[in-house]
Amino acid sequence: MAKKKPDPDQGKEKRRGHGEGSWQYLDDLEKWKFRVSAKDPDGVTRRFSVTAATKTECRELAKARAEQIEKGIGLNIDTKNITLSGYLMRWLQDYVVPSKSVSTQKAYRAIIKNCLAGKIGGIQLRNLQRPALQRHFNELAKKGKATATVSLAQKVLHSCLKQALDDRIIGLNPASGLRLAPVVNKERVAYSAQEVKEILRLAANHPCRIGFYLLFFLGLRGSEMLGLRGKYIDLQKGEIQIVEQLNRNGPEVYGPLKTKSSKRTLPISPELAAEIKASRVRQKEELLKAGIAWTEEMPVLSDAVGQPIKHAVFRDEYQGIISDAGLTSTGTHDARHTCFTILAANGMDPKTLSRFAGHANVAFTLNVYCKPSAANALAGVKALDGILCSAK
Repeated sequence: MAKKKPDPDQGKEKRRGHGEGSWQYLDDLEKWKFRVSAKDPDGVTRRFSVTAATKTECRELAKARAEQIEKGIGLNIDTKNITLSGYLMRWLQDYVVPSKSVSTQKAYRAIIKNCLAGKIGGIQLRNLQRPALQRHFNELAKKGKATATVSLAQKVLHSCLKQALDDRIIGLNPASGLRLAPVVNKERVAYSAQEVKEILRLAANHPCRIGFYLLFFLGLRGSEMLGLRGKYIDLQKGEIQIVEQLNRNGPEVYGPLKTKSSKRTLPISPELAAEIKASRVRQKEELLKAGIAWTEEMPVLSDAVGQPIKHAVFRDEYQGIISDAGLTSTGTHDARHTCFTILAANGMDPKTLSRFAGHANVAFTLNVYCKPSAANALAGVKALDGILCSAK
């Protein structure tokens, strides 16, 4: 049988369309060499080659290697060419995902997409300078981005570049020293005791009634209230353990609390204990209609089949009741603010109030809830007068 005539171009590299790679037959090895490229997580194009006896094997090897490159497996950061967008995505994956909640991850991704991508994101990290960042944030403000959004974008960028500085990828943090418009925080609403009574009266026959009581009597955060399960309530001891919250996103229904200090045990007043008992009776009856047995694993506030109420659903129900009461609201956090304002006004000391609220430090509690008053000052002066005068 006659030997097949070799291809005159067999040893030459055969180029194909853009991005399709190129082939070369290696005569001495009797193998094919395939050169192709793939983009790593930083957006940098990585060229590589594979060698095998057949083109099919080359394609399989190249596909596997490309997938590794796209995931960043086996790669070091290209400190020379990496862009701001590329490093932001790497920072998210390597530092944010392992340490932050799902909701925080989602917020960071949205900020990066809406505020830090585009033209500024295409600048190489090593060429990023403060004047360019200042102009970028000025443009965000001119385009109508809220001051709180612009501020958060700066904080996210600063944190990311601080990590790049710690990793010695850059020599300084260009996000430091930027001049941004001050953020004006929303003024939280604190209802009077009489207004709270009216809110609870309107919620008396509402399916979410127990939620209103938990918010106003314990000052729980919305996610803490929605994530409170029966097993964390001990009516005999008169205690409620706050150890988890309802996740807004992600595969897990329940997740860790906002901070370490958010984990706390709270006392149950007789009025609240009676409401919890009555709510549990109603919940069991409702579940029985659906052929479902109540368990302590279920949330205290649930739907007709024992599943947690979603944040948006409860928020809308809450706003409806507040509106019916003829009051204004900035959200469910107003109930929390009201609870602590009333407790502070009625003599709960700042340290106890801070622990009750699950605040990270007592300074925040003092600043927000412990207001100076002329009456207290006068009482203090009179007390001091009595002590000093009696000492004569």
